[in-house]
Amino acid sequence: MFTMSKIRISQLLVFGLISFGPTTVFASPGRGQTSNSARALFQKACIEAVVDRKQHEALVDFDRAIQLDPNIALFYAKKGELLYHLQEDEVALETAQKAIALDQKSGLAWAVKGKSLGRLGRAAEGIKALTRATELDPKTAEVWNARGRLYSVERKWDLAEADTNKALQLNKTFVPALMDRISIREHLKAWPQVIDDCSLALRLDPSNRGRILRSRAGAYSALKDYAKAERDLKDALQIWPDDIRIHQELLAIYKTTRAENKAASEAATIQGLSKDF
Repeated sequence: MFTMSKIRISQLLVFGLISFGPTTVFASPGRGQTSNSARALFQKACIEAVVDRKQHEALVDFDRAIQLDPNIALFYAKKGELLYHLQEDEVALETAQKAIALDQKSGLAWAVKGKSLGRLGRAAEGIKALTRATELDPKTAEVWNARGRLYSVERKWDLAEADTNKALQLNKTFVPALMDRISIREHLKAWPQVIDDCSLALRLDPSNRGRILRSRAGAYSALKDYAKAERDLKDALQIWPDDIRIHQELLAIYKTTRAENKAASEAATIQGLSKDF
């Protein structure tokens, strides 16, 4: 039989598997407590989804838990969250709606609804749902960042930046929010802030070094600090030596600074890469 000894309770709390905002996992409002079997299946499904990466097995166990007790909002909300991560957006939205019908105060369900709507191209509706999620669960960075992304889709850059700022206030090392803020600030042409964010991102997310270096180089170029821009682009080439875009950006710098020999070399490199592709 499944037991909770497989993973510490503290880890489940970190993953958000025991509770989300004001929602109580095993309380069925007006219907008493859920069965031990349904509870065990729910916990097993959460671990399969997050720890074991057995998402399809998790879906089966979420469904089994729901069959045993169809009145627990969080069962639907967590299933909807998994469906969203599996990019089953229509089904995730439908599942989130079922959770909300059972518990209007399920912050997770509203978050899943909002993100699913956003990915289905319904950004304005998604923003409304995520706004409700931020009201119910104001201390979860991911929810604020999700709404910020939809504001970006709507090209409401100031609102998007405010939401990523809030997300990073709640979690200073939340890399997705930091990367989103870099993009937002590029649109706002807030170049000094882009440089600061990129420098922080390089420390937090070295696996994404190439993209970050290109963004910082672009900010340096916008500020006419071409020496630093060139340095970052050359560092990026160490990761992606055949990336034509980086060579084109270097060529633009060399033309601007009238570094004719370097410009000629980059032009030749670009020509060679173009033939290869």
